[in-house]
Amino acid sequence: MANERVFRCFTCRTYEAHRPPAGEPERRWLRELTGKKYVDDYWMCTRGECRNVRYAWDDDPFDPPLRMPEFD
Repeated sequence: MANERVFRCFTCRTYEAHRPPAGEPERRWLRELTGKKYVDDYWMCTRGECRNVRYAWDDDPFDPPLRMPEFD
């Protein structure tokens, strides 16, 4: 994916590829969770089934860590 970037993943404990929210269901989920209107600065780990969500400047913004649900 062209928008992928490598960040440290808190749950994998390594540097992994991450992607921004893909589609309105993921953005809506993040908006409800964070209360923010703009959520494209949140990233999701793409390693296997990890799906850990991080903020662009903070690898561990949620306690406990949150994993993006899969939307069909």
